[in-house]
Amino acid sequence: MTEALSIIMVFAYIAVVFILRYFIGEKIFWRKRYLKQGYKILLSRRSDAYLMDTLAVCLASLILYLYSNASISSVGQPTIYILLACFALLFLCARLLEKSCVFYHAQGLLLSKPFHPLRSVSWNEIGSIQKRPSAQIYNILDRNGHRLAWFPLTQKAQTFFDIAQKNGVSDCIPKGSKMVLNTSGKKLNGTLGDWDAVLSRSAYAQNKVIGFVPFPDFIVVLLMDKHLNEDNVIAVNRDGTIRWKISDIIKAPGPVSYAALTQENENSISVMAVMSRQYNCIIYEIDVYKQRIIRRCANGGDEI
Repeated sequence: MTEALSIIMVFAYIAVVFILRYFIGEKIFWRKRYLKQGYKILLSRRSDAYLMDTLAVCLASLILYLYSNASISSVGQPTIYILLACFALLFLCARLLEKSCVFYHAQGLLLSKPFHPLRSVSWNEIGSIQKRPSAQIYNILDRNGHRLAWFPLTQKAQTFFDIAQKNGVSDCIPKGSKMVLNTSGKKLNGTLGDWDAVLSRSAYAQNKVIGFVPFPDFIVVLLMDKHLNEDNVIAVNRDGTIRWKISDIIKAPGPVSYAALTQENENSISVMAVMSRQYNCIIYEIDVYKQRIIRRCANGGDEI
């Protein structure tokens, strides 16, 4: 019981130190003035820096504890030197990570890198945005093909892509990833016009709507609750009755999560099914009137 309590106290101490470091770091973020000038963050390693600082503080606490209890001799000088070296390394890594930021606004990028002066890059200097082969990470390349910066693909990147495309920057984003980006993570109820009243009369009145496609006599909605389920794409008639569920059309052998919804034309939609925890995805194009699959393709766009 005593050992379990000690472990809990150690983790609680680490959590408190991280929360305090995060709070202090957000208050004194060294590039905060750029956010006040209208810049938005595309990439920031602040959380990683705060974690490194937390580990450094914990190591420092351990070293101080050993000194205060005269336990140096029992631990050994080499061990203390290793702890001090780890402390210095963690502190240095935190400072480098804290300097790694990519900002953007209507005029272009602002690049902050360790050991480099702050650099402003206009949109006309940027050639393309390309995906790395092995991860959902994208590189920003200049017109000579040299990498300017990188960033992970998240919902926050949607605004950046929109501005980049308006400025003529090409991108190589798979269709499935675009579908995810175009699917808002915010609750859309209250912004659907006349369809709000329709949904309020349906069996899904309490569900969160994160995507929708309206048709003359019905609406197709992508629903999100605490957990996705195989029926989270629903067609609802104007009287609030259910026209069809996605599981009526796509006969999957097991539960499938649908994570994106877009309109293809006046008769069809596309939905993206997440098939595994490794985020292997299949995009289905569906005729909403005939309730049948027109085609299906893998996340990269290859038809299967």
